[in-house]
Amino acid sequence: MEPIDSISWSLRGDRIADQQFVERGSGDVGEDLIWDAKTGKIVAKEPLSKSFYWHPKGKLVARTLVILDPAIDLPGTVDLQIYNLDTKANLHLRNTYFDAWSPDGKRFVVNNDDYTIRVWGQ
Repeated sequence: MEPIDSISWSLRGDRIADQQFVERGSGDVGEDLIWDAKTGKIVAKEPLSKSFYWHPKGKLVARTLVILDPAIDLPGTVDLQIYNLDTKANLHLRNTYFDAWSPDGKRFVVNNDDYTIRVWGQ
């Protein structure tokens, strides 16, 4: 296990997410772990995100990913991943920042590098 930077409960209380950082020089920056709160088992393990937002119903998470530019070893683009914990399917949006889920969980709003705001969903 690595040092935990942040931890959060899903809104339904059945999952816990933590962001773990790896010490410098290891070649990895860390990972997001999602745990079943009842069993304590890891249900998902993903590369470390910059920010993490639970869907109101707890089955989806929005993660802001900072993509490193290998040419300069510094952050390049910021991408958004919407991840389904049940199906493991995900939506990936480039140069996009997550802002919020709607209260009913059917939509979400993002802002983009071009200073626009967009609503996604049903």
